Amino acid sequence: MLTGGIFLFPMQTVFGEEKNKWETYRLVVPDNANKIEMEAAEQLRQNLLQLSDFSLPIVKEGEYQSEPAFFIGNTRKASIEMEARKLEQDSILIKPEGRNLILTGGGEQGVLYAVYHFLELIGFRKYTTTAGFVPKATRVQFPEKEIVHVPFIKYRTTNYKDTRNPAYSNWHKISSREVWGLFVHTFNELVPPDEFGTSHPEYFSLINGNRLPGTQICLSNAQVVETVVNKLQQKIKQKPAAIYWSVS
Repeated sequence: MLTGGIFLFPMQTVFGEEKNKWETYRLVVPDNANKIEMEAAEQLRQNLLQLSDFSLPIVKEGEYQSEPAFFIGNTRKASIEMEARKLEQDSILIKPEGRNLILTGGGEQGVLYAVYHFLELIGFRKYTTTAGFVPKATRVQFPEKEIVHVPFIKYRTTNYKDTRNPAYSNWHKISSREVWGLFVHTFNELVPPDEFGTSHPEYFSLINGNRLPGTQICLSNAQVVETVVNKLQQKIKQKPAAIYWSVS
């Protein structure tokens, strides 16, 4: 548990003279909330529900009144903070404001990462797709100061069964392959054997005196390099938003 901060009371716990105020909280999302922002709000709702028998309502910012709230995603309250910091892709911002808490981040996934980061701060864990830990807390504390995290490693990945599960990979901030135009083992896409195997067998590996299309391409052939560059340029035009392109 963090020290200091603001207390929420998910159970019938008494702190001083103030009784349970958990039910007064709202999960506030932008009026035009996208799929990731709604998922982030739902994940926060579901996890906090495990600490209490009360399900926090998700409301659009235009319907929000003045209750204490978690502001999730690019709400008007969060946008001022985001503009000031110019948050990079996958960055997170967790900022307490009185009894409220702002949870947002850079790029599409940042807000989801912020929610999961907050859940880990208060004790939740996801060890595998089927094994996790729910803290046995009777109160939740907000951090005393804002948390801004910019990932030093821009693309984070590893490869085992659980990482192919979106819920697990998002919790651990594993990068999505959606940012790739081509993802590893791409020689056959850039120099297709069906297209060049017969007309240009010299583009492919020479093994025991034979050209073998579909194995590896012949990297010592200058025409192969030119073909790869031309094909790659075509693919980049087809998918201009992609950040990474593997030639391998």
